Amino acid sequence: SSGPQAVAPKPVCSGAPSLPGARGVSRRGQADGTPPRGGSMAAANAQQQQSATQEPAFFVRRADPDDLDTILALFEQTLSEEGAMDAFANFHGLKEPGSLKTPVARQRFFISLIETSFMSVTVEDEESHIVGFAALDDVPIQMLNSEGAGTMWENWFKETYDESSVTGTTAMWFSCCLSEPEPGVVAEILRTTFSTMHELQQLLVFVPPGLSEDDADLLLQPYATFFTELEPAADPELAMGHWAMGPDGAKATVLACSRDKVITPLFIRMAKVEDHDNLAAVFDAQSEVVTDIYGEYFIAELIEAQNEENKALVAEVDGRAVGLMCLTSDVDANVLSQCFQLDPYDNLLKPYYMRRVREYAQSVFEGRNDVQLCALGDYLQVALASMDVDALLESVPRQEDGRFTAVNLLGQLQLQEFTEELGEAVQDFENRMMTMLWQMNFLQNRHEVDTLIEPKKVLECVQTFMSLDVTARRAIADEALAKWEEVQEILKHTKESALEQGEGQAAEGGDSADGTVPEEKEERDEDDDDAVVQTVLYLRALTTEEEGPFTFDFLVKMAMVLHWWTDVDVSSPISILPEDGFKAALEQVSQSEEGLFVGHPNSPSWLANMPQHSKDVFCVNMCCLDQAYQTQALDFLLPAFSLYPEKDYCIITQPHTAPNTPLLNAFTIVPPQPQNTFGHVLYLIHRAALLGPPNVRYLTRDDLSAIPPLIDNFVQEVQDDMVNLLDGYLHHNDLRSKGNNMVEKQNLHAFVAEFDEQVVGLIMMEVPPEHEVAMLRCCYHLDDYLLVEHHEGCQNKGHTRLVHYVINPLFQKYTRRLHQGAMRIMGRTVLFAEMDLQGNISPIFRELLQVAPRRPPQLKKVLRKPPKVASFVNVEKEEPTEDDLREDERQELLRDAARTKALSIVAKKLLSETKIPVNARIVVVGASDCGLSFLESLLSIPHLLFNSLTLLAPGGLEYHHSHHLPLVAGTAAYSHNELRRIMLELRVRILDSRMVQIDRQQRCCVLHDGSLLPYDYLVVAAGLQDDALHSLKIRSWGVEHVTDGYRRVNGCMSAADPSIRDLLVEGGTLVKSLIWNPLSYAVVYGRSLHAYCVVQGLLMRKVPPTKIILVLPPRLQDASQQLPVDAFYDGDVVEKKIHQILEGMGMKVYEGYKLLGIQQDNRLRLKALLLEEHDSANPSAGLGAGGAPTAPSVAETGAANLAAAAAATA
Repeated sequence: SSGPQAVAPKPVCSGAPSLPGARGVSRRGQADGTPPRGGSMAAANAQQQQSATQEPAFFVRRADPDDLDTILALFEQTLSEEGAMDAFANFHGLKEPGSLKTPVARQRFFISLIETSFMSVTVEDEESHIVGFAALDDVPIQMLNSEGAGTMWENWFKETYDESSVTGTTAMWFSCCLSEPEPGVVAEILRTTFSTMHELQQLLVFVPPGLSEDDADLLLQPYATFFTELEPAADPELAMGHWAMGPDGAKATVLACSRDKVITPLFIRMAKVEDHDNLAAVFDAQSEVVTDIYGEYFIAELIEAQNEENKALVAEVDGRAVGLMCLTSDVDANVLSQCFQLDPYDNLLKPYYMRRVREYAQSVFEGRNDVQLCALGDYLQVALASMDVDALLESVPRQEDGRFTAVNLLGQLQLQEFTEELGEAVQDFENRMMTMLWQMNFLQNRHEVDTLIEPKKVLECVQTFMSLDVTARRAIADEALAKWEEVQEILKHTKESALEQGEGQAAEGGDSADGTVPEEKEERDEDDDDAVVQTVLYLRALTTEEEGPFTFDFLVKMAMVLHWWTDVDVSSPISILPEDGFKAALEQVSQSEEGLFVGHPNSPSWLANMPQHSKDVFCVNMCCLDQAYQTQALDFLLPAFSLYPEKDYCIITQPHTAPNTPLLNAFTIVPPQPQNTFGHVLYLIHRAALLGPPNVRYLTRDDLSAIPPLIDNFVQEVQDDMVNLLDGYLHHNDLRSKGNNMVEKQNLHAFVAEFDEQVVGLIMMEVPPEHEVAMLRCCYHLDDYLLVEHHEGCQNKGHTRLVHYVINPLFQKYTRRLHQGAMRIMGRTVLFAEMDLQGNISPIFRELLQVAPRRPPQLKKVLRKPPKVASFVNVEKEEPTEDDLREDERQELLRDAARTKALSIVAKKLLSETKIPVNARIVVVGASDCGLSFLESLLSIPHLLFNSLTLLAPGGLEYHHSHHLPLVAGTAAYSHNELRRIMLELRVRILDSRMVQIDRQQRCCVLHDGSLLPYDYLVVAAGLQDDALHSLKIRSWGVEHVTDGYRRVNGCMSAADPSIRDLLVEGGTLVKSLIWNPLSYAVVYGRSLHAYCVVQGLLMRKVPPTKIILVLPPRLQDASQQLPVDAFYDGDVVEKKIHQILEGMGMKVYEGYKLLGIQQDNRLRLKALLLEEHDSANPSAGLGAGGAPTAPSVAETGAANLAAAAAATA
């Protein structure tokens, strides 16, 4: 299951040949067609336009505050006429005259547009000169600048215009548009905007009332070509002062531009073999490798091979095929469910089937047997489907006439083997097959040992049995029950005949010798209806040959259905007929559900035998589109779903290193399972997600009943918190709606996401207190991500805090648009969330930008000012200055425990910029400062989303050992709180494992337990490694894997081994031995900071100082091969003082001894160390005359290798 073959045949997949998106169109183009911050947003067909018309090419990118000077120059150039600036200000809702007269005012206006609008772009020509600027927002700028107007423009729009397709999720408003007189500038802005946001259908321009003709010609010039004025459908009465009405009562107008006017949809049709030549040119233009691998005519072969399962669609432009999409419904849902987290998507099964599977799985986990998905017949059908019946019959020894004996067939059937789960259900398989053969001709006796059987009869039997699916079984039962009156009459006559026959036999036997009536005859007389009827006689009477209602073939199938799918016995000629003549059994079959052969939920093949029609998915196994139409790849999806009307999911598998494409932007990436062995990334989309994002509105009481199913997967504490918040929110609204002026406006806002009149999401936001943002700026580097002053002090702008967020996974792709809708209703432009590892983490976490926390200031030397009074006896205490008080408050905030959470934010302008997914498998070996900072750097890139980061961290992260007493030196780069605030565990897969080998050919790491970890990029950052034991070919006692040529010694430990904390745990065996055993000593070898920390850790564990020996190796003279890590310089006063203190405690300190080797006792435990004085050539065993057996020993060198090849060996 490690390749795409498990999903579909010939899984070339979308992207092979790769779909490079907008790459090659712009110098700064992005592979996914999504415009990054400051990068290119060039539409894919710009190149085609340039080559076809030879017009100058323009490149659209996101606007940046650095563009301000050129935007202002374009503004002054465009509006150079007298009075033009006042007209521009009035057009954009700036009521005060002369609002843009000064350069400072103009700078603030355009910076505010770039910072707070939903999307702002600049247009560059071929020489990188800015020739256009546009800002788009979800609210008309005139409404934003009108006091008390709010943000809900839809109500006014629906009352005025008959345009039901225009909603807050499908339309955007131009807040500003500046352009040089080149006609292609605005066209490129429109084309790029529609290409970037596929759900966008309309672009609108609000034209305020009272605009003079000259001003209209000047300000509306950029919109003249593509925009048309909407005709009002009604003339609603607006209150005086309404934001859409002028002072004289004049009404505003709206200009609109639809997507179809800018981007012509592709014509999608079924593929034909005649399309081969056009499609081959498209494939070869992007990659000639595909043709080389699959042959010159593989496209024609794919198209010609279409059937019910495999389909092919073609995109056509001007009669020429420009793209191909191949589809298949042959998907291995079992493999995908084992490798990806598909349970929220019903494991790609139809809901009815998945409900039954879940009920069965729950009964298995609870140890109950009351839920059965299969009858014996279902198991036999699965067993026969897994066999090669033709091959089995060929292996049976035959007679001269081609027939074989029953005993030979029985012998071959006994040799059949099945899976463990199936084998238990079909025990005695060979005898059951012989029963099935008899049922094919139930009027004859069962086969004897030497009965000759024709092979074709066996094949007919298997085919007949396999044809009995649930529909056929129900049809058989319904037909039998429909003629039950006639059947009941035959049953009555059969019973009477059997009773008469029984009485005749009894009469022949006569009465007993003493004249009494036999007891059996008395019982028959008491109840004549209890006549014993053989099933074969009853079935014979039902045949048309005996003037019955059914054919013989029908009765054969009915006998099989009754025997294998109910509790009725029809296994031999002497089987007894039930009293009701099979009526109850037939009714059971008529109401029965389809048998589902499902293995144990923990089995790797638990869904392997699900029927094809139970699957709710089809797969795109190849897609290629001409470079000029890449951004229109989504036009394929609706026709693709129409080819499979019974399927709700579409999936695509992509290699991890394949570039992102505009088609994949509409799909959701399914997270892999921890035990994933699938070599590709899985993308998924539901047909409902093609209809656009859900609508966001305020929560009402009618929505409460839809909330429990949404939050059912949360822990009970979180569910209770959410319900209580919603109840309080609605109660507060009820009080305000009743006119209670004493109730203040609440800060909590609750929204629901509604799709097709169903609640599919819940968003809860809170307006923070006024001082909250100032505190966040103090504790976090917030100003690196925002121009905060432009989000404060203005109406319809500000910050909001995310409290809770829940969304149906089908619409997870629209997370950013849903939050944009909620923020628009609230009139907020920045969303932030605070969270920690122990709390409830919202699924939007990965969509936000994590803000780096500020560090508390470290101790530093400050020159003391001379006192004002000479005598220290009467020195007056100086009053702290205002700066001192502010600094003290700032430091207190930084150290406040409440500010140790992770802060994530997203501004409204970033919600239009979907993060580009990076699926490459990046494996970092080692949780060193280098490895952690590398991961932090990747995760801090604002426009990239890394989906497959793995950290090999033996022992886990530092704060995982915070429950232990200190033992080894910690890192100065990351404190425990800082590590927690990075939230690595939520964004990086952390493996407590050790790499022992790198397989470069297979591109995988071999771990210490033999498992393989695949990678696309490998970063070895193992940090400094211990060299003391390494030079002796000894591995630390806690390292499980021992490399060839090395050994592990009981008692030798390295401070670089994370398991040292568990080996020397307080109250553990080794520590107790050091405390109470008079012959047990601990030798600490090394002069690094780790060595002194180990000494301190042993003392904190109550080890007597007299049981600890510190051996200091000679200082390293040659640093060419090793890196010195001495804690102190030679002759350091602090080092000398520490040694005096240790010796004063009774601890022995040996200076300048080099470790040469170790000695072990007869039980292979550490016995002694071999040390050599640095100026002596004579080694001394042990520690001299005062030395004692030294087990265990903690070794820490004064030098360490800078590890690379053996990165994971301590």
